[in-house]
Amino acid sequence: MRLRSLRQERGISLAKLAGLTFYTKGYLSKVENGEKPLTLAVARACDDALKTEGLLERVVLEDNDSQDQNNGEPLEECPYRGLSAYGPDDARWFFGRERDTAALVSLLGEHLESESPGLLMLVAPSGAGKSSLLRAGLLPALAQGVLPRPECANWPVVLLTPGEHPVEELLSRVSEASGASRPLLAQALQQSPESFASAVREYAVAGRSPADPAPAGKPGSGAPRAVLVVDQFEESFTLCESEDERSSFIQALHALATAHEPAHNPGPPAGLVVLGIRADFYGQCLAHPGLLAAARYGHVPLGPMTTAQLRDAITKPAEEAGLEVEPGLVEILLRDAGAVTDGPHDATARPGVLPLVSHALLATWQQREGKTLAVAGYRTTGGISGAVAATAEHVYTALPPARQPVARRLLLHLVRIGDTGETSHRMERQRLLAREADPQATAEVLEAFAGARLLTVGAAGHAGHVELAHEALLEAWPRLRAWIDEDRAGLRTRQLVLEAAETWERDGRDKELLYRGTRLAAAREWADAPVHRAGLGPAVQAFLDAGAEHEAADQRGKRRRARRLRVLLSCLTALSCIALGAFGIARLDPADGQRGNRPTDFVRVAAGASDAQPSSATSYTVTRYGYQGTFSEGSHVMDAPWKESFAVAAKRTIWHAWPGSGGWQPMPHNGWADDITGVYQEKNGSRRMVEVWVAHSNSYWCSESPGDGAWGRWRNCT
Repeated sequence: MRLRSLRQERGISLAKLAGLTFYTKGYLSKVENGEKPLTLAVARACDDALKTEGLLERVVLEDNDSQDQNNGEPLEECPYRGLSAYGPDDARWFFGRERDTAALVSLLGEHLESESPGLLMLVAPSGAGKSSLLRAGLLPALAQGVLPRPECANWPVVLLTPGEHPVEELLSRVSEASGASRPLLAQALQQSPESFASAVREYAVAGRSPADPAPAGKPGSGAPRAVLVVDQFEESFTLCESEDERSSFIQALHALATAHEPAHNPGPPAGLVVLGIRADFYGQCLAHPGLLAAARYGHVPLGPMTTAQLRDAITKPAEEAGLEVEPGLVEILLRDAGAVTDGPHDATARPGVLPLVSHALLATWQQREGKTLAVAGYRTTGGISGAVAATAEHVYTALPPARQPVARRLLLHLVRIGDTGETSHRMERQRLLAREADPQATAEVLEAFAGARLLTVGAAGHAGHVELAHEALLEAWPRLRAWIDEDRAGLRTRQLVLEAAETWERDGRDKELLYRGTRLAAAREWADAPVHRAGLGPAVQAFLDAGAEHEAADQRGKRRRARRLRVLLSCLTALSCIALGAFGIARLDPADGQRGNRPTDFVRVAAGASDAQPSSATSYTVTRYGYQGTFSEGSHVMDAPWKESFAVAAKRTIWHAWPGSGGWQPMPHNGWADDITGVYQEKNGSRRMVEVWVAHSNSYWCSESPGDGAWGRWRNCT
């Protein structure tokens, strides 16, 4: 078996391959032994894991072309693609849009020969077939050399869809198509869009690195260019969340399609750019100056198919495949599609019906009678309005009951809930499976819907990706529509939580990316609902758990800081009260009731304290140690710590009495020249000190005594 040999060549065990593909080891063992068929979905998953560049997928397709897997009979290929867009390999089945393809090619030719920006916008409503026109109409025409210059057939052609990271997609696709160095392209784009365009043009001209010397001569108007086709350009608005990346992408496209100024290596545009845009995003395109000129000079509208076009789209693929169409079937299809002639003008099908017609024809082909597409088979499918719903419902109800909730979650992962509606959301297969708690069950459901062509796995340019076959499925299948409508807010929450969890995981579980506060509360409330809890993948569970743990630690820290702050405030309050009390006592002035600026530890005693008795309205009598003295009103009296007293006169004299002094003695001074307003006495061992506060001069004076009644000279102690 080819799978076994490829696996062994790369030194990968069966168990490791099972982990990479999300298929069980037993299932892959049966595939290797031939007990199970190698389906297209399994082949693509193994190709992606083993990095075989699509080898197994090509093996499966070659086997399908030669022999039916079930009975060994030749396999007939269905000429209808169902909900999927026609690709470059389906050009022989693509009919009905020949005139539109020619108009697009003609406009490209005009831009090629003129000085106008080489950027075109193909604008169409959803379901009109713009992707098929670009892929199965324009690209094969360019490969045939239909542009005015014969060498155009050899120009590198790049097909891409923007996805979530359009700049990364642009760099990868241009590098693959032209052989350019991706790091050098990225460096050039970082410098400026014009530098990027110059780099792409140099690759197109000489197939060389921008770091190599430029070829001699100035590139002329006949220089090769790259052709860049961007399908589903609206994804740059619906899937890309970075405004900076979106702007950079659009500026790069505009630079590719615009002639360079002299400052940027003058020459013709580096490429022709064609954008396929859904009509309801046309207004958002006009907000970008780089697209405004394209809307003015390169606008190509695409409407629904006319009756004649739709008839060709039905009958000519059948003729090409050797099938017959039963009379009456075409008329029924046209009627159901709303393309009924009424008046002088050719009628058009109703908007968005084309993928439904294609799927109804696919389902009718599956019900064919020999080589005939019959009316009875068409009616069995449910017709245009019911074929998609019937197919989807059949796949869903055929799943085991335990798999049906998995199918619901899987399909809703592929729907992008926006502010204005829903769109298809392309995802990497492994990333999609990793979102579920049971990846193996999810892989089995994915294969079932892909087998019915309701999902597309590994579309052109997106190997390993999964998406809805067409956005028409969002409206055509009532069950899916009901899932979206019944819990739109919950789906939006799930979408945001899943993306946040994946970003957190990808960035090394950076705690700064965790949810907090109301966002975390809303996410946990959503996750706690029984309908959501079963489908939580390990990444989301770990993300929410880490957020809750981080917030709990945050709250504990806040509580600790609050407790410390309360203790600190209490201590500060107590200290402030003590300090204010001491300050108030120290500063109180008994003479005039006003506060001075003396130190906070200065002590004063108001007149009349102790046993001082007023002898008149203007004097006080103080007796100490049998000595009586009369002092004026406003004097200060204090008992010394060593049992001596001082009386301070209202003016500038200090009176001193002590045992054996013979009476009150004045203490001469030679310092202050103003009235004394306070006195302070202290004792430290045998050392004694007297301090005097003079408020008028904002100073205090001190004198010391060894304890024998003698005092030293007064000095300024301020």
